[in-house]
Formats: sequence, structure tokens, C-alpha cells
Amino acid sequence: MTIHIASLLVESYLRDCSGPFERERYMLDFIMLAMGLVFFALSIGYAVVCDRL
Repeated sequence: MTIHIASLLVESYLRDCSGPFERERYMLDFIMLAMGLVFFALSIGYAVVCDRL
């Protein structure tokens, strides 16, 4: 059930990405993922630094 819902979401996402703004949409996705990873790394670093104090 969950896999079916996930595949439907991916199919609808790919269907919506057709057109002249497809490249920009993927770039925004990449930027958001990168920002999330940076925030996660900073929060882990902050926790490590606070633990040492």
C-alpha cells in the first residue's frame, strides 16, 4: 500500500515537471536538500560542542 502511494506521488511529480521550468524545479530541489543536510550537520556539530562544555 505504501509503495503504491509513493509510486503515485513520484509519477505525479514527474508529470508536473514537464515544461520550460523543469530544470529550475530540479535545481530548487537540490538546493533544499543541500540546505537540509547543512542544517543537520550544523545541529550535530552544535550538540557535540555543547556536550564538551
